[in-house]
Amino acid sequence: YEKGSSHTTVLPQGFKINFGIGFISDETGGYEIIDSESEIIQTLLKNILIQGENVTDGVAEEKGFALTTFIHLAPSIPMGSLLSAALGKNIPYISAEIYKENEFKSSGTTGRLPLGTIDLDLEGNIFQKIKTVFGMFDWRNASFFKKIKFPDLEPGTYVVKIFRENRFFGKERQYIGYAIVELQSDEKVHIFCRPQGSVKLSIFDQNDKGVENVRFLLNSGDVPIIDSVSDKNGSVILKAPCYPLKPYK
Repeated sequence: YEKGSSHTTVLPQGFKINFGIGFISDETGGYEIIDSESEIIQTLLKNILIQGENVTDGVAEEKGFALTTFIHLAPSIPMGSLLSAALGKNIPYISAEIYKENEFKSSGTTGRLPLGTIDLDLEGNIFQKIKTVFGMFDWRNASFFKKIKFPDLEPGTYVVKIFRENRFFGKERQYIGYAIVELQSDEKVHIFCRPQGSVKLSIFDQNDKGVENVRFLLNSGDVPIIDSVSDKNGSVILKAPCYPLKPYK
């Protein structure tokens, strides 16, 4: 099940699913502390890359390329997604998604201090707990700029999209930056973000009746950076970063 989509109740024969799993136990806190810690774990998972690929047994996989993306002009509160879980508030943070041929491949949260291995230890005194928290971060890969690294990518043309999540004013996330990368080796790319813009388009038939489910594409060059389908009234709203010096199609 993917958020916002329908439930899949029938899986095809031979379908394989890979995912990580963690266990939490406590001798004194009862189910309340497990429930509390599970909320933090769910938020931590947002900071780990989600791969949208299937794994097939018996097929030798070649090592892919890494794309490191640096994000500029996108201020947010440090570790906003973690603080959102800890405080129960919607604190802004910056996320990234990567697509190949308009197909989702991976996503994650950007930051200057990436997460390492998540290994929560609820036992011990306050100093041991602080040590556990500090150990969650990958200090060797700290960066002056916000960044995210997408590993094990096949060669090809990719679109990296940057979003502002949990805005202070407004519920919807904003699409504030993108980059188109022709990946043939390990690469680094810098994305300079701008405010989101939007345009409303409509399509009608010969009887001036709105046409539903027509796909609209917004291109940068020949590469689509956003797409959507028209509603029952024949209308669609496309949202993308405002780049006044780069024409869209």
